[in-house]
Amino acid sequence: AQISQEIVSRTEAVTHYFKTDDGRPFTFEGRRYLEEIYNKKHPYLVIVASRQAEKSSFLAKDMLLETVFDKSDSLLYVSASNDQINEFVNNKINAQFQMNQALKDRCFDVNTKNNTKLKTFSNGSKISFRSVGVNPNSARGLSVRKIYFDEVQSIPKENIPVITECSSHYSKESETIFTGTPFSKRNILSKLYNDTNQNEWIIHCRNCLKDNPPIGMGHIDLSLPFLFCIYCKKPMDPNDGRWDAQNPDSAWDGYRICRLMTPNCAWRTKSRTGVLDKYELYPEAKFYQEVLGLPFDQGTQPISEEEVYANCGDTQFIDVNNPPESIKQIVTFGAID
Repeated sequence: AQISQEIVSRTEAVTHYFKTDDGRPFTFEGRRYLEEIYNKKHPYLVIVASRQAEKSSFLAKDMLLETVFDKSDSLLYVSASNDQINEFVNNKINAQFQMNQALKDRCFDVNTKNNTKLKTFSNGSKISFRSVGVNPNSARGLSVRKIYFDEVQSIPKENIPVITECSSHYSKESETIFTGTPFSKRNILSKLYNDTNQNEWIIHCRNCLKDNPPIGMGHIDLSLPFLFCIYCKKPMDPNDGRWDAQNPDSAWDGYRICRLMTPNCAWRTKSRTGVLDKYELYPEAKFYQEVLGLPFDQGTQPISEEEVYANCGDTQFIDVNNPPESIKQIVTFGAID
């Protein structure tokens, strides 16, 4: 099929030419939260995401949009390890060409390169892939317009300035994207995100007509195997959300995507891989990071405010001026830690 010039938006191009990792047509149905990220121009972008939130798929599709449909563009993808590079290239980039022969024929010919470290296309564009988790020297000497940092939480922060220098010749047109899953609030990814406008997906409840706070521990309840409104406890549709900047004064774009807002989110499964299964099985820090896409500072914040609210029930408070007789019969101690 010929690539049409009538396609006007990036989301339309993605829907028309690319597929999901398992070969199904890729649509934005159930993925409204991705539309703005795909369509908006981001000179500087930070995406904090849980696992299985399609951040790597976004990077791959964005890279292909930039190189396949624009002539003589130059991109760099960096990650922490060679294993991550190989997995990304094979499962996210090469897979798209394997599933779309017309796209492959358009991009490659006898004069192009198609390997794990470098892909050059027939229109003059190229993508370089480098592992920079231990030493950034593998990226030295490259001159690129756009840099993609994946799993940046595992890249030493002192390596990042070395890599960003690769786009110094494109000062007016350069773009940088940082993505990853947060570890702690002190991790480089969290610090980068804190400097952005911190867009959170705010969902409006159709039942009680209230806007929910950002998705977090308040939306976890073992008795409610669905995404619920924290006010009325009724089910909510993630498609009823909108991006809302928590730090609107920043000029840089940042977004948090978590598992609970994705279209293929499962809450309970027979293999115990659903959200609530993981809540029961995962260490607390791992659940925060890999399911909610939130940083977790082990030890420095053993119990968060969100956790306290999530574990509260409807029990009435005791009237300290008129306690029940059962309380009066026992010695009661109070302490401040």
